[in-house]
Amino acid sequence: MSWTGRVTRVGLLALVANGCIDVDSESAQDDVAADVAEVDVAEEVSDAGVTVITVADTATTAPPATTAPTSTTQPSSTAPTSSTAPTSSTRPTTTTSVPAGAASTGSTGSAVAVLFDGLTVAAEPSRSGYDRDLFPHWSDTNGSGCDARQDTLAAQVVGLPQVDLFDRCVIVEGDWYSIYDGVTHAGSPSELDVDHVVALAEAWDSGASTWDRDRRRAFANDPRNLVAVTASSNRSKGDRDLGEWRPAQRSAWCVTATMTVETKAAHGLSIDPAERD
Repeated sequence: MSWTGRVTRVGLLALVANGCIDVDSESAQDDVAADVAEVDVAEEVSDAGVTVITVADTATTAPPATTAPTSTTQPSSTAPTSSTAPTSSTRPTTTTSVPAGAASTGSTGSAVAVLFDGLTVAAEPSRSGYDRDLFPHWSDTNGSGCDARQDTLAAQVVGLPQVDLFDRCVIVEGDWYSIYDGVTHAGSPSELDVDHVVALAEAWDSGASTWDRDRRRAFANDPRNLVAVTASSNRSKGDRDLGEWRPAQRSAWCVTATMTVETKAAHGLSIDPAERD
């Protein structure tokens, strides 16, 4: 099976687990079961050496509260079935979280709805004083020994990547599925962006302008809010929120909405009326 096929099926399981797809009816359950029949997710996650963290697991970890830190939704990596898959040097199992869209476990739709109802709705002021450097990012805030970008790439890689022999944090080559545009990227991760779903500038407008530097650092490196995507899809998003932009891949709408709600709830950020609607 192709990398894209494997990721798509695992992603489908994630959408079901996160309440983005309703499979209450018997016929719908049969359809989903047929689509994912070729993938034994539990076995593949185990083979890939990736630990899936649920919201409950991460709620008590580090400040970067995750979908990562507190309400983490994390994608399961799948192991390659082809003999042509990239060889990899051993990299210790990582406990970083990944986006709801690629995870096989995570918040239920009802749990996200509760978080959504608790968000403060407020108009955003005119942006003033924002600077990206006010949010120290790509730091090791969870003690893994790798920075947040490296952790995200490792958590969201599909299968077994090729890891640098002298630095376990550096992935030389691998495969990643970009949920924004449905593109599977194979090769060097240097060509990928790790995006803040709730952009740093958007966080500033939603309450982070009053935070101190340490709190902004925790937000900027929160795995709950990070996703590896193609550079072009990230550029199309910029610093816009979901009231102004949605992924080209419609299947990612629920995923990005879930990540936004969980991230803003965890960090006490507000949403504006357009986001709410």
